[in-house]
Amino acid sequence: MGMDLGFCRRPAALNASGTTVKVEYPYDHQVVSANAVLGGGPWYDSNSHGLGYSILDGSGYGYPNKYSQLGPAFAGTLGLASYNEAAQEHPSLSQFNAPAAEQKWFLDGRPLSGPGPSIADQATPVGGQLYKFSSTTGDGDNLRYVGGASALLGAVNRKIQPTMLFCGTQPMIDASSATQGNTIGTGGSSSYQYCVARKANECRSGSSMGDVYANCPFANPRHNNGGTYGCNNIFAESGLGNDLCINNTGAYLNGISQIGFQNTYDAAGAAGRLLTHGMIRYRLNNVNQNVRTTPDGAWLLFEGEYFNGSEYQILSGKMLPYPPADSLNRASFLPMNLQLKPPDGLGVDNAVVQFGYAENGGASQSYCTSRREACLVVSSTVGSVPFKFASESPDGTAGGLAGVPCSSGCSVAIPALSQRVVYYQVQYRDSGNRVIAQTRLQALATP
Repeated sequence: MGMDLGFCRRPAALNASGTTVKVEYPYDHQVVSANAVLGGGPWYDSNSHGLGYSILDGSGYGYPNKYSQLGPAFAGTLGLASYNEAAQEHPSLSQFNAPAAEQKWFLDGRPLSGPGPSIADQATPVGGQLYKFSSTTGDGDNLRYVGGASALLGAVNRKIQPTMLFCGTQPMIDASSATQGNTIGTGGSSSYQYCVARKANECRSGSSMGDVYANCPFANPRHNNGGTYGCNNIFAESGLGNDLCINNTGAYLNGISQIGFQNTYDAAGAAGRLLTHGMIRYRLNNVNQNVRTTPDGAWLLFEGEYFNGSEYQILSGKMLPYPPADSLNRASFLPMNLQLKPPDGLGVDNAVVQFGYAENGGASQSYCTSRREACLVVSSTVGSVPFKFASESPDGTAGGLAGVPCSSGCSVAIPALSQRVVYYQVQYRDSGNRVIAQTRLQALATP
């Protein structure tokens, strides 16, 4: 709690009239400029609705009149940046000589801090370098209590958010697929890979749905958690915590964000965007990182930590103009509706669409997530389960999935990510779900 003693009005600060001592709003890591005051908002401020950032838009010093989202959800699922102590906020507003249109935003660096057993808890040694997290799940895609009941704040929603899994400072590579048996090994050939079992016997023979395997060389036991392995939050020295943590990545984590405050309440984070990850690494970062712009707002200035293991640098990046608002809801998938007309004379009964992104594999592989399995659209709308894998059909093949009826034409909705290039291919099938015609691979840029 802060106090303004009002020395100019009452030098002795006796507050005899009850008007010269003023209780100030407790902005966390506050920033004060000529045109705004901002910082983290306390949980007990009922006006904030738990959004995270509190902003006084205007001159002077007082209570906030605007609020913005600290860690926006995506399609109703949260990532680590939603928890302040997992990725602390240290905002800055330094573009005081920029044009007026460029003064209604601030910056924030959100390096990972923690997160510890409340996000993901114990990983059991399997053998060699391989460890296993158990979880609670009903479908193999949405995992809770990863590593045990203590992980009550964590979540992994594989079809909705990217999965964060790291081994100390190293992000791990997803080797998950529908292949049965020991696809991830215990030795060096699988170093820094992980595998999530959607079904029993994926990743490792004898696995259960929701098991997560991680090959983490030189993993350290958690001295503050009984010498067990898993996700930690207490380390003797930065960079020496070679632990294993898993969760949804979420917005802004290990990155530099730009947050606009044009609106009174921005619950969806519509006015925020990630500018860069700034080469921020897990377990080798400054959890109090503060980023700046030049006074004209033209250049971003941020610190680079532990280059080559030890170097410290100040890096710069050219700022892009702050974008104008539009009506798109980027806090969820954007339905990209395809109006399909099947070829004549083939007896088409239904259609499915394979789709994916080139950052997950070859464009023709149709991987829409880091899992190595093609994604299939079988609906005219985007629902809570946005797409299907062939392996979740009764017989484990795409032919076991019902398509969209399309004998004379149909509409299919691809659950697209904003500002990506999505690759897709339409497959027309007969009444036995056999592919009888397909389009060429096509690309679509999403807004």
